[in-house]
Amino acid sequence: MSTTSTTNIYRTLRTRLLSFTPAAGATLASRLGNRLFVAQAPDDATYPYGVMTLSLSTEGAYNGDREQGIFEVTLYDRPRSRQEALEDIADICDGALLRYADASSGLLFSRDRARASLPPAPPPLDREVCAVRLAYSIVVWPEALTQYNS
Repeated sequence: MSTTSTTNIYRTLRTRLLSFTPAAGATLASRLGNRLFVAQAPDDATYPYGVMTLSLSTEGAYNGDREQGIFEVTLYDRPRSRQEALEDIADICDGALLRYADASSGLLFSRDRARASLPPAPPPLDREVCAVRLAYSIVVWPEALTQYNS
């Protein structure tokens, strides 16, 4: 785990998601392969896949050392009949991140989440694409900021 940069925070969370083994035994990597992208999937991405975004802010109460925000994973699959399988993939994400904590390099933890199965997109978009959005509240004391404390 590394919190030395935002890029490394993404890598840490991506690694956690792809390598977590739930009680049922199927990892996210076995369902998605490596198709878990930052900010945007490539145009030629095959289904199913996920897109991660991170939104962080600091508070004065912690002298700018503590960031809190939302780590969002939106999962996509096609056709719409794959919605149930996509919900199963979302369950793996929940298992990986809900109550996750790591203090090996800085501190990163998650304690709650919101989840929404998104309705079909309106025409002219592809109504067969199904999506689940997962939003995890995270707190980070990143090395990128705390390394300057004396």
